[in-house]
Amino acid sequence: EAKPFLEAVKAAAADADKEVMRAALKVPIAEKSLEAATEVIELKTAEFKAAKENAREVARTTQQARIARKKVAQAIQASKDADADRDAKQEDMLLRKRSEEAARPQVPATLSAAQAAS
Repeated sequence: EAKPFLEAVKAAAADADKEVMRAALKVPIAEKSLEAATEVIELKTAEFKAAKENAREVARTTQQARIARKKVAQAIQASKDADADRDAKQEDMLLRKRSEEAARPQVPATLSAAQAAS
């Protein structure tokens, strides 16, 4: 009675040894897969960092473009304001000149001609 039980235990131990051997053969394959997965993760991490830095650079460039665009609009407005000031000064000078001419005593043209003849 003990003999069949002992045989069964030996067979189970032999099966367990075979499973251990099969598993041992899979370890190097699993290690290689793990190394490959680690390399992929490192590569993807580097790509992510590069993409993140590119996104930051794009954000900086976009912000600089917004600032530049705002400065262009301000420069255009300043130019328009300067033109308006110049036009207003010219108009003021013209009005002043006309008012000075109007304030001068007017000599009739016939009198001037008569004085020139004498």
